[in-house]
Amino acid sequence: MNAASAFFDTKLLLDLRAQLDNLEVPKTPFTKAVGLPRVRSHWVRPQIVVQVGFIQWTRHSKLRHPRLLGLRHDKPAREVVRE
Repeated sequence: MNAASAFFDTKLLLDLRAQLDNLEVPKTPFTKAVGLPRVRSHWVRPQIVVQVGFIQWTRHSKLRHPRLLGLRHDKPAREVVRE
């Protein structure tokens, strides 16, 4: 599936869940972060790349109104940077 043809449906959700289950790690990789959720959190290795659309970056470097456009199989996660 390329980013332009994503459909947010049950098939995509089940596929993502299976991928994320395979990437799960037992604890948070962040050693200095404060205020991270501790209950019912699932931490994963950052290997899945998705393309998202959004309105803007907030002043706190958060995405405003993000939406999934699709999975990206053409780029390794290590090459993803903020544009």
